[in-house]
Amino acid sequence: MKEIDDRPRKVSGWSPLWRVSRNNARNAPPPDVLHLELEPGFPIVLVLLQFGVHDFSFGHSISLESFPDQSGDLTVCEPLTSAGIEVKRVYFLHNLAEGSRRGGHAHRALHQLLIAVSGSFDLRLTHEGNEKVIHAKSASQAFYVPPMTWRELYNFSPDAICLVLASEFFSEDDYIRERELFDQISASKLR
Repeated sequence: MKEIDDRPRKVSGWSPLWRVSRNNARNAPPPDVLHLELEPGFPIVLVLLQFGVHDFSFGHSISLESFPDQSGDLTVCEPLTSAGIEVKRVYFLHNLAEGSRRGGHAHRALHQLLIAVSGSFDLRLTHEGNEKVIHAKSASQAFYVPPMTWRELYNFSPDAICLVLASEFFSEDDYIRERELFDQISASKLR
């Protein structure tokens, strides 16, 4: 009999899904199932989750698991499990002046999750010719912003804090800062 090596490992871009919380199971797409037979008569079934971002639409809302008690709430965000995003950069917008607007750009390759950890703001997303306006107001909701999505943040409440989880480190080359150029690139991809 062979000794079993049960360490997690990558297999052609796939990895065993070892743990899914109740909350993440509701949000995650259906996993793929791989049937293996290591030795005749000993079938093994592995549930696999593909590395990379889940196939969410732009602006997809991801419910974050919260644990309230008498002293306050604890909200957990596991971007790799709930959205397939490996976070390399975290930043937040705060102390925003009344009437301020943020964003006004798109990214070529960057995936992001945006969370209103305090207060509220509006988020306008444009992706592949479609537009969504989202009122972000809950610390237990993350909103997915895929690459090639124009984003504008505005209508910040006085106590607004927007937490951003990004899949890549800062790179000026990833930005598209002119709306006209963004529209041209988006139109060419739709043809």
